[in-house]
Amino acid sequence: MLYAPGSGVIAPERRAVAMEPQLYAVFATFSGLLGLCVGSFLNVAICRLPEDESLGGRSHCTSCGKEILARDLIPVLSQLLLRSRCRFCGARFSYRYMAIELITGLVFLGLFFYCGPGRPVLLVALWICFASLIALFVIDWQTTLIPHPLWIAILVAGVGYDIYGLAVGAHEMMVLFPVTTAGGQFAVALPRSVIGALVGLIGLRVFVFLADLAFRKETMGFGDIYLTGAAGAFLGPGIELVLYIVIAAFAGALIGGTWMLWHRKEREDTVIPFGPFLAVSLAVMILWGDVIANAVRGYLFPPPPV
Repeated sequence: MLYAPGSGVIAPERRAVAMEPQLYAVFATFSGLLGLCVGSFLNVAICRLPEDESLGGRSHCTSCGKEILARDLIPVLSQLLLRSRCRFCGARFSYRYMAIELITGLVFLGLFFYCGPGRPVLLVALWICFASLIALFVIDWQTTLIPHPLWIAILVAGVGYDIYGLAVGAHEMMVLFPVTTAGGQFAVALPRSVIGALVGLIGLRVFVFLADLAFRKETMGFGDIYLTGAAGAFLGPGIELVLYIVIAAFAGALIGGTWMLWHRKEREDTVIPFGPFLAVSLAVMILWGDVIANAVRGYLFPPPPV
């Protein structure tokens, strides 16, 4: 079952769409090429967002300062032809740029195969989310910062998909709150994505506040809290949101603890960011959240014996 943002079901784009193999191949190729181009843009965002620089304007060599020619901006190919060097000064470019382009291209292609051609709105929402997660992963790992535009993009994608679902009549993407007044009783309806975002943001903020008091130091940055609020827009307010935090915390403790043991001499000065683990956990829960949640429910609340 495809895990749709905020609902846990295939909604609101339910119908499978038959497509000729040739046309399917064209859309798949387009998805991969679009991912390569987006990956090139993500490289710009990764360099500029932590410095509060504008994302507009031409890219330039960080060594000689000259603008990179348009023909040298072709994703992957240009870096291969130039052997990862500047055309003008010969300074070497990191292979990270090409790696991010390739990863983003593969992710976009994989999401197309995952969603299929019959769910274009969900596909676009996931493209936005996963592209933001890739940039967020790299930036937070390098700088321990989560720029606001990235978690905002994830939040807008999740809420936007829910709003689209409501527009086409997917009422299971709503949460009803009964309200009683002197004139009678009525229900207030809100999208599950909005409720999930509020639960993620407020719930984790309260937990972190208590943890800060208990340990007398900052235990988690605000960027991680904002990201969890954005994650709630995709996962909704249920057990999936809790599992998202649990998976990230377990992975962070396991990998971070192993790294700290391996680098004992650097342990005191080392800060391991939590954002990359949250990013990977969100990707896992979006793609397979319903399977994981059902397995956990079955383990915690097994059906009674017949």
